[in-house]
Amino acid sequence: MGLRPDHWKSLSTRPRASRGPKPSKAPSSLRLLVPIDFTRESEEALDRAIAISESFGVTGIHAVHVRTPGRAEPTQEQLAVVRERLESRSHARPEWVVQSHEAPTVLEGILAAAEAIDAQLIIVGTRGGQIMAAGIAERLIHRTERDVLVLSHASDLRWPGKPTRILVPVDFSANAQRAARAARRWAGTNTVAMLHVVNQGALNQTGAASAGRMRSRVADWAEGLADEVAAAEGDPSHVVADEVASGEVGLVVIGASGARDVGTKVRGGMPERLIQTARAPVLVVH
Repeated sequence: MGLRPDHWKSLSTRPRASRGPKPSKAPSSLRLLVPIDFTRESEEALDRAIAISESFGVTGIHAVHVRTPGRAEPTQEQLAVVRERLESRSHARPEWVVQSHEAPTVLEGILAAAEAIDAQLIIVGTRGGQIMAAGIAERLIHRTERDVLVLSHASDLRWPGKPTRILVPVDFSANAQRAARAARRWAGTNTVAMLHVVNQGALNQTGAASAGRMRSRVADWAEGLADEVAAAEGDPSHVVADEVASGEVGLVVIGASGARDVGTKVRGGMPERLIQTARAPVLVVH
């Protein structure tokens, strides 16, 4: 169960101010890297890449299979199935590349492939075969400086093709500002909702108007980037996960470094916890 409607403040009628973080143009020149292992989960990652291409017109999608020492090369039939999936499901027609290469580990192979093509976005899952298993997604966000879109096994896959809300946990840091800009870029016509969470009891200590003042602070900070803002009490990861579970959120956007919490001064591990628990794709921004 998510926050009550009265926790949220709409900014839809407020003009964009000249101050604060500015949105960038739509990310139409991006190259997407999709590690594949021929499982259903990597097929879903490919489908997300195709949907992003359809919505934003990205330059290219690179599907890469990493084989570690001792593992057999994929068959030509397996690679052909991936190519056919890419060709048949998209009308935007970006550049397609499907390939396989060897690396000491799956993680090292993904990093090398991302470097080789200068990928701006890596799309991975958290369940499945060789690529999705063993915490690859969690380790990847610490080893790369590129943005990573993580699809959990329970992800709602509405974004970007269907109307939805994009949720951004906010702690007023430069890191959160990067996430806010990214959310606005990827939003299209969707609603960007920004949420600040403080420790249990913190709002009540300063009176009933405290929540309203905190929402106003979020609104001032997010002017020009957010459509809705909210402030709440509790464990940040639980509050965010509950909001996602409400069924209205199709994407969570959070910064990688410094994202220790979404309240006062955040604890390490918020991106990892969201990757493991959120029932929506999580975009980790660097």
